[in-house]
Parts: sequence; structure tokens; C-alpha cells
Amino acid sequence: MPRRYSNIVAPLRMIEPPVKRQRTMVDQNQEKVKQVTAMGFADEMAREALTKFDGDIPKAVQWLTENNAGGGDDELQKAIAASLESTQAKGHEDEQLQQVIMASMKETKNASILDYLDIAYSPVDMKRLSPSLPVGLRNVGNTCYGNTFLQLFYNIPPLRRILMAPQATDSPFLKAVQETFARLQKSNQKFVDPREVLQCMTDEEGRSYKIGDQEDVTEFNGRFLGCIEQALKGTAETHLKDELIKLIEGEYREAYKVADEEKSSNTDTFRSVVLAVDPKSATLHDVLEDHTKQELIEDYQYEVPSSRGTEMKTSAAEKSVWFTKLPGVLNLQLQRVSYQDGQVKKTNQVIQCPMVLNMDRYMHANSKESMTIRKSVSKVKHDLDMATERLKELQDVDGTGKPLSEVLRIVRTRLGLQEEFR
Repeated sequence: MPRRYSNIVAPLRMIEPPVKRQRTMVDQNQEKVKQVTAMGFADEMAREALTKFDGDIPKAVQWLTENNAGGGDDELQKAIAASLESTQAKGHEDEQLQQVIMASMKETKNASILDYLDIAYSPVDMKRLSPSLPVGLRNVGNTCYGNTFLQLFYNIPPLRRILMAPQATDSPFLKAVQETFARLQKSNQKFVDPREVLQCMTDEEGRSYKIGDQEDVTEFNGRFLGCIEQALKGTAETHLKDELIKLIEGEYREAYKVADEEKSSNTDTFRSVVLAVDPKSATLHDVLEDHTKQELIEDYQYEVPSSRGTEMKTSAAEKSVWFTKLPGVLNLQLQRVSYQDGQVKKTNQVIQCPMVLNMDRYMHANSKESMTIRKSVSKVKHDLDMATERLKELQDVDGTGKPLSEVLRIVRTRLGLQEEFR
């Protein structure tokens, strides 16, 4: 009996050349070193930890954290140490406060509140179980979206380094951010309170952020980054503001065409991209293509030459949006809520996101080629949809629920035809 192909795969792997195996192991080790150094640890220390624990990343990170091995960024470690020094007293105050609250509850014998505190807020249960486990942020009143952004910003190493770099600042907001980030990294508690960061936030008109108010996610993102930019202006490290802009700010180009002739265009900056989710969208590329597709504007107004100089004319136009420069960190936000017939509707469509997002097809430099490809793909999709509809018709003849082959067999039988229908 001939052997199955799958049976000979294992022996082939077993006799893989030693040089190729060594190469594969080196590539894997380098990838692990990159993952650890991306968390803020020095290259040399990352290699030592991975060697010590046979490439086990969680154990290596835990060991590095416990031994304060972030020597690759001395300024960051100094900032963390300074911030922790100023927040250590706060940690003791929080623990003492919880003990006082629990004692008060016991005196008043308020069982329901006491049970809640025993589970969620007792000093023992608040302890962080392991340095390898992340520290959370307490929801202090409708602040889940704010906490999400704080965790997001904290987990972007280049942004975290920029925020922790200033050794001296007069900004209460930047100080609060540094202290919160330091506690997220080194706290021995399961979660910390972000209240001070939120209370120090102001908008362009100087109005304070009100804890408890529901705020738009995009507005919060803009307000937070605006406060950071303003705070960095007052530091001795003047280069940090420029580094921040490169990291968070991109550019896009908006153009209007009438009869294939471009009438106007403008370039503007962005710090986040809000993408409307269509119920038919399945992937992030689908959503991005919808965002950058040509849109028909019925009443576009533009200037045309006249005997009096120029005059305004109204016509239908095609609007297009393309990226011209991408930031170091691209912030994409999915907008799932829309207004239809005066009602708010939300789509829960699952959007598949690739591990690597190629943005070349959405850049203005590639716009002509990209549009040609999109038109070809659109035609193929249309033909596929038509073929699918035709197949459904053949599988359900005149609403009988029977495919065409079955209907033909029944007709042949009733006519008494013995030959196979060809």
C-alpha cells in the first residue's frame, strides 16, 4: 500500500540542515528581543532575561520588572522614580481611607455595601498579584472611554517616553499624567485612580473636564492631546513637542472635480480618523475604502471666469479624500452609530482587522493606480453577485424550493422518458 504524503513530512523535518535550524532559532530570538525592548527595556537586559528563562517572554518581563531593569532609558526610569516618590503618600492615604470606610460600614452594619467593599475595595483584594499583570484604572463616573484612552496612550512606548521625559514642569496636568503612568507601571495595587488627570484637563476655552459627563470619544482624544501639547511647550525639552507632532499628526488632501477637472483642493492635518461602519463592511480595508471613495456632491459651488471677473457656479462634483502623510501612530476610530429617519441606529457588524495594515492604497501619491484597481475589483464583485443571484434562481425554481436538476428529473419521470436527460 502506498504511503500517504503526510507520513513523510515528519522525517523530512527531522533531517532539516543544522544551519537552517540555527537560522530559524536566531530569527525567533531576535523577534522576541524586539517584543521585550518595545516594552521599554534595554536590548542587553532583554537578551539576558530571555536567555535566563529560555525565551519565555512573560517570565523574562516579570524578572525585568521586578529587578527594575529598564536601564535602556535612564530618563524614563528617573521620571518614574520621581513620580512614584510623590505618589507613594497617596497610595498609603488610599489604603487608610478604604480601611476607615470599611470600619464605618461595620459600625453601621450596612451589609450590602460592606459585601461590595469586601470584594472590590478591601486593601487585601486591591493588591496586585504579580508585576507581570497590568494595572487597571478605576471608573470614577462615566469615564470608561477616558480610561481606555489613558491605557492606550500608556501602552504606546514612544508616546510614554515623551510624556515621562520632562524632569521639571509647571503643568499640573503633565505632572498628573506622569504620576498616573508611573503607578500603572510600578504600583502594587490592582488599579489606580485617574481622577487627578481628568480634573486637570481643560478645553481650548479653559473649561475643566467634568467627571460624570458623557463625552464624545473623538473630543476626549483631541482634548487630551491638546493638553499634552500645551504642557510640553512650557518644558526645557523643546524638542519633545516636535516629536509628539510627528508621532500623532498626519495630513490628508480633499479635492473636488467637475467633469474630471479639479476645481479646488485643500490639505489639512488630523490626529484621528473617524471611519463610518457600513453594515455591509466586513474588514478594516472595506471601511477605509468607503472613507476614501469618491462621493457625489450635488450642489458644489465654485468660481468661473466671467465678464465681470469671476462668478459663482453650482454644479455636481466628485469629492475625494486621500492621505498625504501618515503619523507615527495611526489612530483609527470606528463610528458605529448613525442617524436614519430621525432615529439613532447602531451596527454591531464584526470588522476583521489585519495584523499588518498596508496603507499604500489610500495615499494620494498612489490615487490613480488605486482607483483603477478599485474599479476592476468592483466589476469583479458585481459579476460575482450576479452569478450568485443566478445560482440561487437555479437552486429554487419559481419558488418551489427545488433546484433545476430536481425539477427536470420530475418532468422526465412524468413524461415517462427513460433516457437520461442531457
